[in-house]
Amino acid sequence: AYGDTQARTPVIDNLAASGVLFREAHSVTPLTLPSHATLLTGLLPSQHGLRDNAGFRLDDSITTLAERLRIQNYQTAAFVSAYVLDSAWGLDRGFQIYHDPFDLSDIDRRELFDTEQGRNGNSNHAFGEVEISGAEVVNSAIGWWENTDTNERRFAWVHLYDPHAPWVEHPEFPGDPYRSEISHVDQLLRRLVRTVGEDTLIILTSDHGEALWEHGEREHGITLTRSVTRV
Repeated sequence: AYGDTQARTPVIDNLAASGVLFREAHSVTPLTLPSHATLLTGLLPSQHGLRDNAGFRLDDSITTLAERLRIQNYQTAAFVSAYVLDSAWGLDRGFQIYHDPFDLSDIDRRELFDTEQGRNGNSNHAFGEVEISGAEVVNSAIGWWENTDTNERRFAWVHLYDPHAPWVEHPEFPGDPYRSEISHVDQLLRRLVRTVGEDTLIILTSDHGEALWEHGEREHGITLTRSVTRV
């Protein structure tokens, strides 16, 4: 959809072809928690107060999209796959279900691994690598969707973290770990799109881009170049 001839993303490409494609959408910040806080509140980080992936919590005085939809009698649920979006940071407000079953012992193991490997045992970095597989997230989301009242309006936020580092090469998509993760997620989306049906408004976006060594940055979160802000 965005011109990458090596991309294997038929589901995403079909959504783009059959809907509206935004070619110049940019994130307010290349950090997961602050960027999602903006998506759910419409506010800049300087306004909603979340400036990093840890150490901040959304103030109760700020209204979220899910809270507004609950007022309109929507059934609401969120299914997140990264610990940096855990309910502890306050993004769960307005969601009747906020699926975030993270094992915090994973953080200790990550920190221990970093220390043994001579890396900086940074807890913020460790937080960013605690995740739930996209397959589990999609299964949970589909289960909720199929067991809610079809006569009531529904809003589901489904967050897939797989294309986030560390990248894993999937056997069915060999050759490039980053593109492999995205292709894997594309296949997961196929089931989700089929389940919600053609009458459902689907909004597909990302919270930031990835540098992939442009301007000397491998991932994101350090610079504010086009490669990390453009979605």
